[in-house]
Amino acid sequence: VKYSMDMGGVGIDFGLGYQEVSLSTTDDLDALGLSVVANFGDFSAGINYVESSSTVLTEDGEYLGFGVGYSSNGLSVHANYSQIDATVGLEADGYGLAVAYDLGGGASVHGGYGSSSSTQPGFVFEDLDRWSLGLGLSF
Repeated sequence: VKYSMDMGGVGIDFGLGYQEVSLSTTDDLDALGLSVVANFGDFSAGINYVESSSTVLTEDGEYLGFGVGYSSNGLSVHANYSQIDATVGLEADGYGLAVAYDLGGGASVHGGYGSSSSTQPGFVFEDLDRWSLGLGLSF
């Protein structure tokens, strides 16, 4: 469900979502998410929250994310931060930065960096840094 409104030149979008899935014959997972995004001129900022639970207690958790962005004259920049807390003791957080520039003629260059860490030893991404660089083409 989405609702949009304008408050004195600031566009505000509200979102609410629910998802349910059967992971196995004994495990069902459901998630409820809320989000708010404000758009003001060339800037935007948003926050989202997701709470998930399952019939297997160790899969319960919460996600919280923040993001800010700027887009003008062919340049787009976005930064974000998120945090995950799960009942199994897993705590993970990460941040990212993405930049894109429109070169004109259907071509754009994109770059990004992301860093994440976890407090649970042996977890897939205890400390992980990723870079990306690419070229987007539209025909």
